[in-house]
Amino acid sequence: MGHGVDSEPSGWVTDYALMASLFVFAASLRKRGAAPWAVRTQAFMACGYLFGALGHHAFPYRASTDLCGLRSFYAVWLLAYASQCASCVSWCLWCDEELAWHSTRAPMLVCCGLTTVVGLVIAGGCVACALAVAAPGSAACDGSGPPACDTLVMHAEGLFYLCWGWAWAIVATRVYLLLRDRQRDAPTSDAAVVHFFFFDLAVRRATRFRLLHVANVLAPAALCTYGPFLIIYVYAYSTSRGLDMTEVYSRNRVGLIYHCGVLSCHTLTYYLALNVPSQQSYAAARGKRLR
Repeated sequence: MGHGVDSEPSGWVTDYALMASLFVFAASLRKRGAAPWAVRTQAFMACGYLFGALGHHAFPYRASTDLCGLRSFYAVWLLAYASQCASCVSWCLWCDEELAWHSTRAPMLVCCGLTTVVGLVIAGGCVACALAVAAPGSAACDGSGPPACDTLVMHAEGLFYLCWGWAWAIVATRVYLLLRDRQRDAPTSDAAVVHFFFFDLAVRRATRFRLLHVANVLAPAALCTYGPFLIIYVYAYSTSRGLDMTEVYSRNRVGLIYHCGVLSCHTLTYYLALNVPSQQSYAAARGKRLR
């Protein structure tokens, strides 16, 4: 096990697997002509898990108990969270550009602003730690407690997970309102096409709307139940009982479970980006029916 960070193979192997899956999603979206922000949502998150895997696998030594740590850990950690913040902002911008907001852009602007600030705080903390840490095995490894920069980074990581869930929740709210309005206008007997990874499926239009609603609810639900919110739950559980968070995280294979949540969320996100029609396409189709 790493120092202050989980280095169990079940964690970093699934990091790499998740990275590969997300890059496949991004490539497939681009090939199918999806909106650029949808492609960036998947690609940035894939980069996040690439750098995260390096932190868990190649450089798993964090200054969690004293000033001893690896500078390379903080370098890849900075890149991991910068990429994940960019993914969250990209998903909001996909909704902003393709669907438009129901009444106001304020929640999206606040979410993107806070995500950016949290990303900058993590970056600043990682830079400070990279400059301050001493090599493992040196005299600085005295168990005197983590440096302030690492504590700052850890708390900012928790805030990022809240921003991550918020981003998917506000987009899900907008998608729900949009689907509800379009379902009223659409004839239920018409045939429709559902796009999947490598094939399309003809279904009734009402069935297509039901599938989109289910995917739209399950995507943020996966984040908040068995996705990255698990890290917040483990932190709260560990600190309330005086336990070591890294040990609890590793012993219970939390990394493996939460990676399944991220994969579920981004699979459904892929499906939504490919099947929820933009405002422009909907307006054009509605105009043809009215004529």
